[in-house]
Amino acid sequence: MGSYASIGINGFDFSLSKNHINPIWLTLYREEDKKLEKIIDEDNEERLSCKYRSTVKKIKLRLDVLGFTLDKAQKEFITHNESVQNCSYLCGDEFVEIEIKEYTFNNWLKSMKGIITSLYSHYLL
Repeated sequence: MGSYASIGINGFDFSLSKNHINPIWLTLYREEDKKLEKIIDEDNEERLSCKYRSTVKKIKLRLDVLGFTLDKAQKEFITHNESVQNCSYLCGDEFVEIEIKEYTFNNWLKSMKGIITSLYSHYLL
């Protein structure tokens, strides 16, 4: 079965892993952020769940201390995304190509905010 870990904001998991935890994730949290709870899994067995929770303000400060600043993210975005002009996505049984217009760092930030704050769940059953 394995163990699963994820990191996200407001219920939107943007990174997932199985059988390990990315060490970078753990640098964002402190022991007081740790919450343990007993849960019943899909096999109706009791297991211990470990969650780390903190405020956006605290995580932003910790990211800044680690050198992950908004300015640095923008520079990386520009360096690695200036050639991106189109993408494809699956629509029914076919892949559809679309041209990306106005693919700027600020528009990307607005899109990320919209995704994170939307009520849409990407886990459709």
